[in-house]
Amino acid sequence: MINNNCSLCKDGMIRIKNVDINTPEFNNVLLLQLQFENNDQQQDINFPTRRLLENLLYQTRFNIPITVILEQSDFFNNTAKNGIIIVSNLSLSVVDTKLIKNTGFIISGGILFLGGQNHIFQILTSEISDSIGNKGGALYLGNKTISSPELLQILLSSNQAKSFGQDLVGLPQDLTVSLDAGNTFLQTKYITKNPKIIQEITIKPYRILGNNTLQQYITLPSGYILRNYQYYDEKFKSFVPYNLSLRLVALNNLKQSVLNIQDTYCIIQKRKINISTYDDAQFDGFVQKLQFNTSSQDYNLDDLIINFDPYQSYEYVLQLKFVCTSKYKFQFSPYNIIGYSNNYELRMNIRTFKCQRGESYNAQLGTCNLCDASQSYYSVTIKASKCSVQDEISMKSVKSSIIELRENYWRPYDDNNVVTYCYNFPVNCNGGWNPGDESCTVGHIGALCEQCDLYNIRGEGSYAVSGQFQCNSCSNLSLNSLQIILIISWTLISILLSVKGTVDNVDELIIRMKSIKVGFICVYFERVQIAVLMKILTNYLQIISSIGTFQLNLPPGLNSIFAYSGNPIKSAMNSLDCFLVELSNISILYFRNIWFVFMPIYYSTVIFIIYFILIQTKFMEFKITVLSTTLIFIFIYVQPDIIGSFISLLSYRKISQVFWVQGNVSYLYLTALHARWLLSFVGPILIVFGFLIPIFLYLKMSKYKDKLNDAYQEYFLLGNNKNMLKMIIIFLTFYEDIIIIKGTIVFIIIFCYDLISKKYKPYKRVDLNKLDSQSSFVCGFSIVLGMAIYFADQNDNTEILWPFYILLGIFNLYFIIRLMTLLVIGYLDKLAGKIDQIRDYINNKYPTLVLQYPQLKMYLGNSKIKSKRIKQRFLQLREYLWQKVEENRKNQRSSSYQIKEIDKKESKQEYKELQGDDTIKSVQKQLSNQKSNHPSIFLSQEKITISLDTQKLADKQNVRKSNESKQSDSKDFKLNEQDLQNNYEEQENQQFKE
Repeated sequence: MINNNCSLCKDGMIRIKNVDINTPEFNNVLLLQLQFENNDQQQDINFPTRRLLENLLYQTRFNIPITVILEQSDFFNNTAKNGIIIVSNLSLSVVDTKLIKNTGFIISGGILFLGGQNHIFQILTSEISDSIGNKGGALYLGNKTISSPELLQILLSSNQAKSFGQDLVGLPQDLTVSLDAGNTFLQTKYITKNPKIIQEITIKPYRILGNNTLQQYITLPSGYILRNYQYYDEKFKSFVPYNLSLRLVALNNLKQSVLNIQDTYCIIQKRKINISTYDDAQFDGFVQKLQFNTSSQDYNLDDLIINFDPYQSYEYVLQLKFVCTSKYKFQFSPYNIIGYSNNYELRMNIRTFKCQRGESYNAQLGTCNLCDASQSYYSVTIKASKCSVQDEISMKSVKSSIIELRENYWRPYDDNNVVTYCYNFPVNCNGGWNPGDESCTVGHIGALCEQCDLYNIRGEGSYAVSGQFQCNSCSNLSLNSLQIILIISWTLISILLSVKGTVDNVDELIIRMKSIKVGFICVYFERVQIAVLMKILTNYLQIISSIGTFQLNLPPGLNSIFAYSGNPIKSAMNSLDCFLVELSNISILYFRNIWFVFMPIYYSTVIFIIYFILIQTKFMEFKITVLSTTLIFIFIYVQPDIIGSFISLLSYRKISQVFWVQGNVSYLYLTALHARWLLSFVGPILIVFGFLIPIFLYLKMSKYKDKLNDAYQEYFLLGNNKNMLKMIIIFLTFYEDIIIIKGTIVFIIIFCYDLISKKYKPYKRVDLNKLDSQSSFVCGFSIVLGMAIYFADQNDNTEILWPFYILLGIFNLYFIIRLMTLLVIGYLDKLAGKIDQIRDYINNKYPTLVLQYPQLKMYLGNSKIKSKRIKQRFLQLREYLWQKVEENRKNQRSSSYQIKEIDKKESKQEYKELQGDDTIKSVQKQLSNQKSNHPSIFLSQEKITISLDTQKLADKQNVRKSNESKQSDSKDFKLNEQDLQNNYEEQENQQFKE
């Protein structure tokens, strides 16, 4: 039948009705080689039962079931309302038949079979393709199903169903699970088939969001309603819906979902099992009764809540068992259904997601619970035992998984909730939602934003240290170069002045020692020792710079001055970072210290070059002491900085519960790379500079201490000074953030040094020892004030904060002015010859100037003439004293038995005579005028008087001893000139040591 429009066909194009047979053996109707093409029977909608092949209604007196056999027939491009072939209350067998490109608008686009319980549907070696229906694009079998298409050798392809059942609508054969709302189905495997049929879900290992590890089991959230679960995206720092849609799905033999099985339900039970032993633990709990969902046309598990510890050993899984009320598992033999089994269950093994950021872990229930940000709860730590509460001081706002910090606060990582105040330089920390480097101001990185982004980590350019906790762009080469030049120049000048002063002192010492050795008592007027003053200034600056580490609110410029002046070499190294980073691939943390070790060699080389140039140009003579003194002084000068820098690599700072390298808090301390550098580089350098070289120098000095005499003592005591600085550096490093402990230890070290200094007197002159003691006092007092200011600032005691700041400034400013004044006087004394030329020029040019202004006489007098006059007066005084001594000797020899009374009387009388002597008064007056006119000469009137009295008493003791000896052995004793000379030499040496 081709091209028919059967709008008036009431019962279809073919109707077989009331077939009457005479024998019960007749039970088949054969339809062979039917051809239906391009027929349309969908115009008249008043006959909903119309079809191309109408029902075969057969009534017989034997009530025998009839089977309609359709063979070798073709149905192509036909249109109907309910189905192309509709059979009800009969069995149907379709063999070698094709249904292609047919359309059914209401039900099926192929075969609609509505047989009863005893009726059989069978299809073999047939094809249904490209057909379109509403329910069941190819087959609608009602309460029947078919065996495997592969076994039946049928082809069902490219069929469509507008509602459901793309190829087949019939009873379900299997159960499975879908994780994406039925779009895809998971595979199953048989565990047992008799007597109970048990299937288990199997999956291919897959990756879940946020975890690259392959998962062997279905992974679901613990403690959540499945459809509400959200995944935390670490990149975008926000929660994203996971879109979990867990469905239990009924399948037919074509592995397609079976719909419209209303009034059925499934029971879900659970148990925890060890998958390695697969124990037979009983299903210990009823989870829920799951009704078939007519909306989603499956057993919807989106509201299921699973409680299973995600941190349970991986050998254990949670197993769910599904048992449903539908009739499943039909039995075929081999093409027809011969029975079914309702003793069937499906099992599924699951693991659960580990807790993520923004959740708290309940170990008792084994669940992960989302923190409620609306109640100010959050959790940035994975597997946190409970949600944290927002800190109103440091946190501006919170979400479940992230924190918005206020300005001046910092935290290192997303999973770290230890917020730290940026106490060293608060303005470097911007706060905000991002932790770590992203929360710092431009150019800053590292813990508390204290380091500079030298390697352009943030993409904002390279930055290097320009001041304490301050950074400057490496593109500003002029400023960096200027800083380097100034710092290196200051260092070289300090070294040159100290070395020159030390060499001059050694030369004067040699001259004096030779003079004493040959028997001359030289008149030695000491000048201000610039080298010693420079040492005192350097030590003071290095100690006082520790105030800058006390977290005080000092002006940034003042902190930078402390840093540059107290540690000029380290400051120079910081300024060189922009250049050093281009020289090597070694991390700047270590390469800077490698360069640091070579800095003494650099300074020595520069000084030696300058020295040899001066020798070649005849400005100076070659002296071996210049070379040795330079090397020793540079070592003493740079050793504390080198020791401090390397100890900063060896030590750490604990910030926000993270260990950072002390020397650069943008580097983690507990790393394998850092450990290798400590063992191979830091440790050996500390041993060499901290022990081997100092021991070598000390042994060399000890070997020649008799020859070196005072130089040995000065080096020994300067070594104590150096050791004090090293101890201070060590404690400043180890207790960087513990201000009270750090300050207390530094104060104790300064106090102990002051005691040692007062006992051993590191310098020959009393005034310099006094100045050194004052330096220790100012440093110790400043340390105590610094601790008090820090404590007051922490406790908001503003009423005493500023008075302490004022005291700190006054004491240090006074000492610096005094020290700088002495340095200026020392330099003026060294330039006395040049200044005298200027004075003589003024006196010659304006001879009446002094007469007109007498107050200028003390400033315009020639210092050489004054010094010469004082020496002459001193020689006169010495001659006079010799005469007095001789007279006293003669008087004491007269009567030995009255020696004691005479001693007492003469001592008083002689002292009065000396005080009243006109010659002594004249000399004292000259010395007093010289001191006021020429302050660089420190030989005072009091020293002369004490010296005279001391000499007098010494002579009297010698006389007394002589008389006692004379009385005991009746021998005459004569104190000759040589004895007196030796006595004066001893006195001179004693004064020299003082």
